[in-house]
Amino acid sequence: MQENFLIVDNAFEDVGSAQIFGTGHGHVFSDNRSLRSSGFAAISLDCRHPQPNFYIQFLGNETLSAGFRRSAEIAAIGRQFKGNDTLPTFGLVIRDNRLRAASSIRVNGGSAAVPAVRGVLIEQNRIENTDTGIEVGPGVEELVLRDNAMRHVQVPLKHP
Repeated sequence: MQENFLIVDNAFEDVGSAQIFGTGHGHVFSDNRSLRSSGFAAISLDCRHPQPNFYIQFLGNETLSAGFRRSAEIAAIGRQFKGNDTLPTFGLVIRDNRLRAASSIRVNGGSAAVPAVRGVLIEQNRIENTDTGIEVGPGVEELVLRDNAMRHVQVPLKHP
């Protein structure tokens, strides 16, 4: 398990995502800059055993431009797996981030039948110059969206 990591004031350039891929608890990504990268992510799944993410925060990060995928994001992804009915992603905060170009915030729990993401706060983010601002997929419960600012965004909120 990865626990209580502080990823603070870094510059990520020409890379994929700065991400938690595997069990994470109490991590904070704060005041990081992303240039020509895929952004930031917390991904919960099953890889031989459950790998949940609990109490993760993305605070004051900035994406300046997209990289390999032609888009960047701050993503909270939870994936259920066969035989599981517990929650793999819980208690995420995505606050005060600046997504400048071809960037969005994405939260996805995979399936509405067995939700995988619960308890997400997305607030006071600034998103500009992109197709979709915030994308919420199925399987997300207890989501709060508040005071997010969009500029030159074609679809501010995409929700199933």
